[in-house]
Amino acid sequence: MNNKEQFIEKVMTSIEGINKAEANPFLYEKIVNRMGQDRGKLIPFIQQPQFIRLAACLLVLVAMNVLVCIHFAEPKYTETHTEQQNDVNPVAQEYLSYMKNI
Repeated sequence: MNNKEQFIEKVMTSIEGINKAEANPFLYEKIVNRMGQDRGKLIPFIQQPQFIRLAACLLVLVAMNVLVCIHFAEPKYTETHTEQQNDVNPVAQEYLSYMKNI
């Protein structure tokens, strides 16, 4: 226990001389001055020709999406149900007739 108490006492005495850290007095002014400096000409985020191209591509994409949705939304039944059954593969007809007998 004596070693432990000595270690604690040594640590406690080592923190007695600690002072608050002080910064350079001109640091705040330097930071404010650099923030206020003009960094040169700012480049616009979206330049005009690129914006027009982007808008045109999005318009074409939306138009194609609408056309595809309209095309696949309309039911196209050209054959009746009985005509569709006659076109069934002979193997499938044999299997289905076997299932009817069960």
